[in-house]
Amino acid sequence: MAVSVSRRITMTRPLEEALFQHFIHQMLPEEQLKCEFLLLKAYCHPQSSFFAETPRNIQDYGEPFKEAMWLDLVKERLTERVYTVAWFLRDMRLIFRNHQMFYRASDFGQIGLDLEAEFEKDLKKMFTVHEAR
Repeated sequence: MAVSVSRRITMTRPLEEALFQHFIHQMLPEEQLKCEFLLLKAYCHPQSSFFAETPRNIQDYGEPFKEAMWLDLVKERLTERVYTVAWFLRDMRLIFRNHQMFYRASDFGQIGLDLEAEFEKDLKKMFTVHEAR
Protein backbone atom coordinates (compact mmCIF):
# COMPACT_ATOMS: atom_id res chain seq x y z
CA MET A 1 0.00 0.00 0.00
CA ALA A 2 1.51 3.31 -1.07
CA VAL A 3 1.50 6.16 1.41
CA SER A 4 1.00 9.55 -0.20
CA VAL A 5 3.08 12.56 0.72
CA SER A 6 0.06 14.27 2.26
CA ARG A 7 -0.61 11.16 4.35
CA ARG A 8 2.96 11.27 5.71
CA ILE A 9 2.49 14.93 6.57
CA THR A 10 -0.80 14.14 8.25
CA MET A 11 0.83 11.43 10.31
CA THR A 12 3.76 13.59 11.40
CA ARG A 13 2.09 16.98 11.71
CA PRO A 14 -1.69 16.62 11.91
CA LEU A 15 -2.43 20.15 13.13
CA GLU A 16 -0.31 21.79 10.43
CA GLU A 17 -1.85 19.59 7.73
CA ALA A 18 -5.37 20.42 8.88
CA LEU A 19 -4.60 24.11 8.98
CA PHE A 20 -2.99 23.96 5.53
CA GLN A 21 -6.29 22.70 4.13
CA HIS A 22 -7.94 25.85 5.50
CA PHE A 23 -5.35 28.25 4.06
CA ILE A 24 -6.80 28.28 0.61
CA HIS A 25 -10.48 29.01 1.15
CA GLN A 26 -12.83 31.36 2.93
CA MET A 27 -14.01 30.08 6.28
CA LEU A 28 -16.83 27.61 6.41
CA PRO A 29 -19.49 28.33 9.05
CA GLU A 30 -18.00 25.70 11.39
CA GLU A 31 -14.54 27.25 11.03
CA GLN A 32 -15.98 30.70 11.69
CA LEU A 33 -17.52 29.43 14.94
CA LYS A 34 -14.26 27.79 15.99
CA CYS A 35 -12.32 31.01 15.41
CA GLU A 36 -14.98 33.04 17.23
CA PHE A 37 -14.70 30.63 20.16
CA LEU A 38 -10.90 30.91 20.17
CA LEU A 39 -11.20 34.69 20.22
CA LEU A 40 -13.76 34.52 23.03
CA LYS A 41 -11.42 32.30 25.04
CA ALA A 42 -8.64 34.86 24.53
CA TYR A 43 -10.93 37.65 25.76
CA CYS A 44 -11.77 35.56 28.84
CA HIS A 45 -8.12 35.30 29.88
CA PRO A 46 -7.58 37.33 33.10
CA GLN A 47 -4.98 39.58 31.45
CA SER A 48 -6.65 39.94 28.06
CA SER A 49 -7.74 43.55 28.55
CA PHE A 50 -4.20 44.64 27.74
CA PHE A 51 -4.49 42.96 24.31
CA ALA A 52 -8.04 44.07 23.50
CA GLU A 53 -7.67 47.67 22.34
CA THR A 54 -5.35 49.61 20.08
CA PRO A 55 -1.99 49.66 21.87
CA ARG A 56 -1.63 52.98 23.69
CA ASN A 57 2.01 53.10 22.75
CA ILE A 58 1.34 52.39 19.08
CA GLN A 59 3.46 55.38 18.07
CA ASP A 60 6.41 53.53 19.63
CA TYR A 61 5.78 50.60 17.27
CA GLY A 62 8.43 50.95 14.65
CA GLU A 63 10.99 48.52 13.44
CA PRO A 64 10.98 45.60 13.99
CA PHE A 65 7.18 45.93 14.17
CA LYS A 66 5.64 46.01 10.75
CA GLU A 67 2.06 45.97 11.98
CA ALA A 68 0.25 46.44 15.27
CA MET A 69 -2.56 44.02 16.10
CA TRP A 70 -5.07 43.74 18.94
CA LEU A 71 -8.06 41.57 19.85
CA ASP A 72 -10.72 44.15 18.97
CA LEU A 73 -9.33 44.43 15.44
CA VAL A 74 -9.36 40.64 15.08
CA LYS A 75 -12.97 40.66 16.34
CA GLU A 76 -13.92 43.31 13.77
CA ARG A 77 -12.36 41.36 10.91
CA LEU A 78 -13.96 38.13 12.11
CA THR A 79 -17.37 39.83 12.31
CA GLU A 80 -16.95 41.19 8.78
CA ARG A 81 -16.14 37.64 7.61
CA VAL A 82 -13.03 38.66 5.74
CA TYR A 83 -10.78 36.07 7.35
CA THR A 84 -9.49 32.73 6.25
CA VAL A 85 -8.40 30.47 9.10
CA ALA A 86 -4.77 31.15 8.19
CA TRP A 87 -5.23 34.92 8.27
CA PHE A 88 -7.03 34.72 11.62
CA LEU A 89 -4.18 32.64 13.08
CA ARG A 90 -1.60 35.01 11.64
CA ASP A 91 -3.25 38.01 13.30
CA MET A 92 -3.65 36.27 16.66
CA ARG A 93 -0.02 35.17 16.64
CA LEU A 94 1.04 38.67 15.58
CA ILE A 95 -0.47 40.01 18.81
CA PHE A 96 1.69 37.65 20.84
CA ARG A 97 4.83 38.15 18.76
CA ASN A 98 4.61 41.94 18.98
CA HIS A 99 4.00 41.80 22.73
CA GLN A 100 6.93 39.46 23.24
CA MET A 101 9.28 41.66 21.23
CA PHE A 102 8.10 44.88 22.84
CA TYR A 103 8.20 43.61 26.42
CA ARG A 104 10.94 40.99 26.17
CA ALA A 105 13.11 42.72 28.77
CA SER A 106 10.37 42.95 31.41
CA ASP A 107 8.27 40.67 33.57
CA PHE A 108 5.25 42.05 31.72
CA GLY A 109 6.26 39.91 28.75
CA GLN A 110 5.17 36.79 30.65
CA ILE A 111 1.52 37.84 30.35
CA GLY A 112 1.72 37.54 26.58
CA LEU A 113 3.45 34.18 26.82
CA ASP A 114 0.71 32.89 29.13
CA LEU A 115 -2.08 34.02 26.80
CA GLU A 116 -0.24 32.63 23.79
CA ALA A 117 0.17 29.24 25.47
CA GLU A 118 -3.55 29.13 26.28
CA PHE A 119 -4.43 30.13 22.72
CA GLU A 120 -2.22 27.45 21.17
CA LYS A 121 -3.62 24.80 23.53
CA ASP A 122 -7.19 25.81 22.66
CA LEU A 123 -6.31 25.90 18.95
CA LYS A 124 -5.12 22.31 19.03
CA LYS A 125 -8.34 21.25 20.74
CA MET A 126 -10.55 23.12 18.27
CA PHE A 127 -8.81 21.96 15.10
CA THR A 128 -8.07 18.37 16.09
CA VAL A 129 -7.59 16.06 13.16
CA HIS A 130 -9.29 12.70 13.49
CA GLU A 131 -7.31 10.19 11.45
CA ALA A 132 -8.99 7.13 9.96
CA ARG A 133 -7.63 3.98 11.53
